[in-house]
Amino acid sequence: MWEKLVKLALLGAERTHLPESTRQQLEDQGIDTDAPFSTILLEAAALYNQFNKAAFPLPDWKDPLPEPIDVGEQQGCNVASSHHLKLILSGPYRQALPEFLGLLGANNQCLPPEALPPIFDSALRDPEFWALVRPTIGAGGHWLLSLNPDWQALRENTNISDWETSNREERTAIIRYLRHTDPQLAIVLLERTWHQDSVADKMAFLPLLEINIAPGDEDFLEARLDDSRKEVRQKAALLLATIKGSALQQRLLDQIQKILRWDNKKVEFDVPAELPETTLRDGIRPSPKRGAGGMKADWLQQLVGRIPPAWWEERLDRKPQQIASLFARGHWGNALLPALTEATLLHHNNDWIEGLLRYWQKLGKEAEWQNSSGKQLLQELSDTAFNQIIIEQLEQSGPLLEEHSLANHLLCLRPRPWPERLSQLLIRGFQQWLASTDTYHWNTWHYRRIFEIAAYSVPPQLLDSLKTGWNYKSAAWAQWDRDVERFLKVVAFRRDMVEGFKG
Repeated sequence: MWEKLVKLALLGAERTHLPESTRQQLEDQGIDTDAPFSTILLEAAALYNQFNKAAFPLPDWKDPLPEPIDVGEQQGCNVASSHHLKLILSGPYRQALPEFLGLLGANNQCLPPEALPPIFDSALRDPEFWALVRPTIGAGGHWLLSLNPDWQALRENTNISDWETSNREERTAIIRYLRHTDPQLAIVLLERTWHQDSVADKMAFLPLLEINIAPGDEDFLEARLDDSRKEVRQKAALLLATIKGSALQQRLLDQIQKILRWDNKKVEFDVPAELPETTLRDGIRPSPKRGAGGMKADWLQQLVGRIPPAWWEERLDRKPQQIASLFARGHWGNALLPALTEATLLHHNNDWIEGLLRYWQKLGKEAEWQNSSGKQLLQELSDTAFNQIIIEQLEQSGPLLEEHSLANHLLCLRPRPWPERLSQLLIRGFQQWLASTDTYHWNTWHYRRIFEIAAYSVPPQLLDSLKTGWNYKSAAWAQWDRDVERFLKVVAFRRDMVEGFKG
């Protein structure tokens, strides 16, 4: 291979091209052969230079071999799937990893042994990556973790007898594990050492109680409302607000009902001139510096931002979109609409996520789905609502999506499985535009990102259909041929990946 690379470099891009055999060899090593010719040569030269340097003899292993383990019925994936995984981890198909891992689980398979060491090394630097791959490492993977001291941070710490002597990271791992397996035992351990824990320790442990939070956590959290540190009190109050029927939640509901005026047509709030100090203990700490409307508006926003959104549906007998509209028309509208968003995120209410997004979409409130809270709502939207919103917009306003539309923002957040109907509408709509346009338009540039997402979202079995319908004679085709080629190449890889599990 080194000789081939030298020859290609000497001839130059204008006098030669990559032979198919060489292209395949480079792709097998994870090199993107769609990159510019000079980039391909530089990356390949660097890689094979390292291969040459690595040609040294390994020492003989003289220590006893570890005892073998029973890996159970779960098997490693086959040769074809292992090859696909290699391309995913080191090549241009990285975003296919969640789909690959899903296929592993569906086929009761685990990651191949040869892939585990580099995966463990990557996981040490990326906790989110580790959370994604951990369920697929199998019994052999857990056994392998125990053999390398460098990987111990990835192991589940289940030894509660070492609680008092463990460091923060180790105890965090214990609490995270117990909140999935025995939530109340986690509370017992926290109470055992809480008086001597640092503020940093406490603030590392408290967020973990969001995992399987339940009424059994209330007494511990209620006691934290009297902690000496404000940040601990605030976090405990937020957690208590999410426990259905908690004393704190009931105190907040009692407070809102004292000031609520509802005549079946209009919602108003009689915020008292002197804000009640009783709400301070429950985490309501207004400041005149937050938002418009001063202390009163901030107090009301914090109060509404903790109340379960479903309570408003029951109390007002209205749907989320209708309630948002009622709040917007009231005197405190500028404070209440952000509060509804905060409450929706706090309580993870799917109906309200969809309701607020549809309310913003109806009024064209682009700023709402582009700010940080709005983007969180987009991320948490259910797949069903996601599909409905985008299909409706494509059917009503197609063939192209506007750059600042809600549908475009939803599409471009991250890949997620698209149904066939959405896939066909989106791609055929673009093809329709491409066939009719006579020039390149700057206002379609966002479709480059859409194609990147679509490559990992459309059903891979649609590949043959997606290859058709492209007008290569369009005046704008030269601007899109690489994007379309890349899109189809990724879909082809994903189809091969799915087929690989059948082999």
